[in-house]
Amino acid sequence: MSSEYMQKHKQSEVLAKAAHKALANGDETEAKGLFRQAAELEENAVSGFGPDKPRTLAILGLSASALYFKAGDYDKAAQLAERFLAINKVQEQDYFRKQLEEIIVDAFEKKYKG
Repeated sequence: MSSEYMQKHKQSEVLAKAAHKALANGDETEAKGLFRQAAELEENAVSGFGPDKPRTLAILGLSASALYFKAGDYDKAAQLAERFLAINKVQEQDYFRKQLEEIIVDAFEKKYKG
């Protein structure tokens, strides 16, 4: 991972930890904002990689999708998960494929079933 994209990934991790701390302190609004910022950084980090790095794409794509989900942006979480599932080499990785599919299902249920 190039240093620029690694830096974004590390910043995302810091924000996600802060979001979990905000949740533990009962501040859901703050937590969702931090999760969104972390997701945006993670999604931006993905842009530094092509289909020749399927494992890296899968890891960052799954992370960004999960962070958008935690931020309460179920549409963005599902859209991003679908985008990564469209990459053939990501589909070939069972663990990541299953996790991305789960985010799509969970996002649909949260959005339409409450």
